[in-house]
Amino acid sequence: MTTGELNQPTESVTHAKGLIDPIQMASPIPFAPRGESSVLSTVESALQRGVHADDYCLPGLVDNTEGLANAVAALGSLGGTVLLGARTYVASTLVIPRGVIIQGENPMVSILLQQAGSNVDFVTSENFSALTGTGLPVATDNRVPSWFGLRNVQVNGNRENNSTGRACCFYGAYTIIDHVVIGWGASGGLYTEYATNVSSNASVADQEEGFVRDLIVRDNNGDGWINRGPHNVHMDNITGMRNEGWNYFSEVLDGTYNGAPTYCTILHCFQGDMSWTSASGRKRKNIYIGTNGSFGQITVDGGSLEINAGSCLISNLNQYFGGQGGDMVTISGSRNMIGVWRGLARAAGSTATPDAWVARITGDFNSIGVMQIYDNSEAAAFSNGVFISGVGTAIADLFIRGTKTGLKVTSSRNRIRGWVANTLVSGFEYITPVDSHGGRNRISLDISPSSGAYTTGNAPITNSDRFNIEGTGLSGGAKSTVLSKEQSTLAGDLDTVGVKTMVIPHGLLYTPRRQDIKQSLTGLTVKTLDLGFMRCSVVDATNITIEYRVITPAVGGVMSIAVQTTAQ
Repeated sequence: MTTGELNQPTESVTHAKGLIDPIQMASPIPFAPRGESSVLSTVESALQRGVHADDYCLPGLVDNTEGLANAVAALGSLGGTVLLGARTYVASTLVIPRGVIIQGENPMVSILLQQAGSNVDFVTSENFSALTGTGLPVATDNRVPSWFGLRNVQVNGNRENNSTGRACCFYGAYTIIDHVVIGWGASGGLYTEYATNVSSNASVADQEEGFVRDLIVRDNNGDGWINRGPHNVHMDNITGMRNEGWNYFSEVLDGTYNGAPTYCTILHCFQGDMSWTSASGRKRKNIYIGTNGSFGQITVDGGSLEINAGSCLISNLNQYFGGQGGDMVTISGSRNMIGVWRGLARAAGSTATPDAWVARITGDFNSIGVMQIYDNSEAAAFSNGVFISGVGTAIADLFIRGTKTGLKVTSSRNRIRGWVANTLVSGFEYITPVDSHGGRNRISLDISPSSGAYTTGNAPITNSDRFNIEGTGLSGGAKSTVLSKEQSTLAGDLDTVGVKTMVIPHGLLYTPRRQDIKQSLTGLTVKTLDLGFMRCSVVDATNITIEYRVITPAVGGVMSIAVQTTAQ
């Protein structure tokens, strides 16, 4: 096809040095051919849905805003790809329409740099300012774009020379962000948003999912990536670092937006909240998950992670060196499931806050498969282990080592099994729940402290909680919630009639009730002995007192009595 076949005689195009929009048949768009043999510098290239920005952004120009806009416009309404060279393109704004991909050679050499003094959002999707916050989908409003994005490029918001404005803001369906660095935004890095109520998927344009792959958000004032959609986006290899706010922040607003990914292979964030100090009076930010999603691995390196969402599926949670300004990981959402969780507390010699918890679970019905928690302090434990105040937490295999208090539970219907080692204050602390479930906890622990106590707080609730705990290693000897012990009478106790007593040290972690003690006569020397009764008369924190009445003495005889309790 020739230029003349499209619109007008060929010679008119040659004189005008213009590119005809083959879709809109608009006026020629000025451009500077890079060579007669350059395929991307011809009208035919537009028909192939690709143009090169260098045909519109002349070398030496201080501002490429108009040139980039002309390159995008040259694609027409069907969209296509604007190719960037190995250079820096300075512009105040760049609008990406539906169906258009801005593609560089790689993020180290193809750079979009915001003009100093622009003070607006830099790279945006079409109609962004009109659509953000509306909750409108593609199917019901033709202003909403889809199938657009960035590939192999660096977006630099030039925060040193701008006082406001985000580096990149997208509203629309099927956003594409592939092998991209977004950073140095004056008010934030990446912002994405789309509707929650997608009324139709009859058209390919309605497809909402999209993908974000090999993305780095870094060095932004404000948050690295605020994810408010599209819902069901696929995320692969996301890194957030050196941002002044949260490195990654997702959230949902019913009827308006939802940043819930279908699946994220790995989310790795570190060095967030860069201006935080111990005097900030709050936790240092890193990752905030405010809506549901599935994750292969979340790595939170320093700062804090909060999962305020419900129904997240997380295969691996890898946690390093948190505890600056407060608890390291907080699960305030409910019904989340985590396969493997490894938590390492920050050492005491750093900016960590004393007595912070490595993990605090306040939401209900959260489940964890394998959980290992460590304190990294060299001399003495500085942090606490796991605090559970949410109802119905299940931890199948828990290991806590080297904290002050290992495990603390203040809620009901929790099911926890594990080993707590080398604690300094308490292996397990239990506070009687005040929720409506009335206990019914099932706690099974092996506790081996370095100092302090095996357990502290309240006893299990009778006829409700079931604790099976064994403590070993402290100077007072081993203690347990289960007792099975046999003791013999002293010489002469059976020589006379009357009421006699036997005091048996029980070594129990919690003082049982009298009715919880089962006693039985297990042995007697070859004598005849008549007993009137045998009963448990007193139980205190140390001893069980068995009272019995001798009716017919067995002079010189000795009998043995066994006492048992079941797990409380």
